[in-house]
Amino acid sequence: MLTEDPYAALAEWYDLEHDGVTEDIHFIAQQIASLGAPRARVLEIGSGTGRIAAGLALAGYEVVGVEPSSAMRARCLERLAALPERVARRVTILDDDARLLALPPDAGFDAALFGLDTFAHLLTAAERDVALRAAHGRMYEGGTLLIDLDPVGSRRLAESVGRDWLQGAWQDERTGRTLRHTLRATSVHDGVVTIHNNLEVTMPDGTHSQASADLRLALIARGGVESTIHAAGFSQTTVYGDYEGREAIPDAPRLIFVATR
Repeated sequence: MLTEDPYAALAEWYDLEHDGVTEDIHFIAQQIASLGAPRARVLEIGSGTGRIAAGLALAGYEVVGVEPSSAMRARCLERLAALPERVARRVTILDDDARLLALPPDAGFDAALFGLDTFAHLLTAAERDVALRAAHGRMYEGGTLLIDLDPVGSRRLAESVGRDWLQGAWQDERTGRTLRHTLRATSVHDGVVTIHNNLEVTMPDGTHSQASADLRLALIARGGVESTIHAAGFSQTTVYGDYEGREAIPDAPRLIFVATR
């Protein structure tokens, strides 16, 4: 059974695994810079532990992050507390849902972002439609929508139910603890794959502990995303296949959709 907040078990280790990823931040910052807004306001939907939000704040942008997981928001606040105050104050993190966006009535944005597969956490076409329409209603005319998806990873898992895949291994230099993360799809139903995450932690003295959580991701085809973008009132401009800005081809490692309000 899925827990109410699966990230409660994963949040402590999320940054150790993901903080080395910076290519997406540079790519997103470049896309926002092309808008020409001197102090662009960015809405990040599914802001997690604030990795992208902090990176954009360091680049000079103001960011409002929407994150429903209390465990992930707590980690984000720790991250912001470690930043210079002048940078941290550019970031606001809210307990909110992509489908609701219960923001102040006058809150408007130059860009809206679904980073690093966040869009796939919206499990039905109806949820994705509602979320994009909500984002559209909060954006300024001419603003940019960015959706970053990993179509290969989720499809690979869905095609290998029951098989363990090593996500990677990392060492925490502060504590000496080592993390080993494996994934296993346990079911595929109605276009949604359920993924069991197993985290094995090794302490410096050699003792072990484990944490696990199940996450669900929608298996979304490129055409489905494009039609939802259009139905929500956006005009799609480009689909990139990686953070280097190459054109998306079949089996591209990423699909990065860029659209204009």
